[in-house]
Amino acid sequence: MTPAARPPVDRRMVVEATAWRSRSEAPWRDPPERSGNWKTIFKNVDRWSKGGVWARAAAFPTAIPPRPGRSIGPGRRTDRSRDATADQALRLS
Repeated sequence: MTPAARPPVDRRMVVEATAWRSRSEAPWRDPPERSGNWKTIFKNVDRWSKGGVWARAAAFPTAIPPRPGRSIGPGRRTDRSRDATADQALRLS
């Protein structure tokens, strides 16, 4: 009989625990219970650091600005110079 494999680590939980630690400046051994085992969190963060994962994530753009004339939310536009006629023409083309 083969030993049971460990379930995979929830990567989001590791990232959230790391963000919590960064904000709280608490030691690695004091994460909230919902974050799981501190050794697992530390092991993954350390491995990701050595592998350059954090550096690549920091280099990734966090927000891509919308193109002019595109909606950025309900009732808001990036380019206020357009009128309703221009918007209708764009939808028809």
